[in-house]
Amino acid sequence: MKNIIKFFVRLFFKIIGEKNAKTLVVFIGKLLGADPSIIKASFNQDSKNLLITVYQKIGILNYGNEQVTGEYFVLENILKNIYNDEENIVFFDVGANNGNYSKLLRQFFKKPKIYAFEPFEKIYTSLVGNLSSLNINCINKALGATVSKINIYNDKNDEKSELVTIHKNSLDTLFQLKDIETQEVQMISIDSFCFENKINKIDFLKIDVEGSELEVLKGAKKLIEDNKIGIIQFEFNEFNIFAHVFLKDFYDILSQYNFYRIKNDGLIPILKYDSFNEIFKYQNILAINKNMSVKENILC
Repeated sequence: MKNIIKFFVRLFFKIIGEKNAKTLVVFIGKLLGADPSIIKASFNQDSKNLLITVYQKIGILNYGNEQVTGEYFVLENILKNIYNDEENIVFFDVGANNGNYSKLLRQFFKKPKIYAFEPFEKIYTSLVGNLSSLNINCINKALGATVSKINIYNDKNDEKSELVTIHKNSLDTLFQLKDIETQEVQMISIDSFCFENKINKIDFLKIDVEGSELEVLKGAKKLIEDNKIGIIQFEFNEFNIFAHVFLKDFYDILSQYNFYRIKNDGLIPILKYDSFNEIFKYQNILAINKNMSVKENILC
């Protein structure tokens, strides 16, 4: 019976819309003697599936490799068209994890300087091993708004360690993790690092730090205000709930940038802030300095 109800829900949902479909399926369910709770559950699940499909159409919840997320598209169709393969080009990979993205950067660009930041010790060891032959600078420090010591947290049983965050309660609430390991690490700012290493500009800054993206940008305040960062890619997701950070905060700190949501076949312009876009689900945002132009053929 449950499968029959699900079949009718999906069929009528597509043909006559949710409201009419619900009325019709409830009527059919009564004729068949179906439990009303089954009908309600079927509608709720189908509504959720429909919402996920819509999200994916606009560049949200597209989990997977770099082709699925659209990050490969950005490298191939945007960065390669804007930046030459020269030694004076500088890329930052913040939250580099095991180095897959830095590897991809090096695949596209042979000469530019690449800095990969990863604070968690065991991940950093893997990062160094994976990038040892690629002439990439690996830094075992966290990036944030200030220079200080902080605690970061991770799933102790996750060998890939892809959920490193400063927001401990997010690991329990979002992923029901109980076995969490803690590590104290050194945090620095992008401004301080660039000053100490005589780096006067960053051409591409990629940030994936599970809810601390805004803090990283706060630590790059001087470079941002001086228009010394060309393109910024950052992740926006459920972790921002625990950081109490909204998309509006990024618009405020990056007022000199145009915003786009990344898809695997182009960019969706979200140039003006709209509360409609405050969706705390996985997505990658590309902020391009307003001094730089974007070709029309890459826009969705």
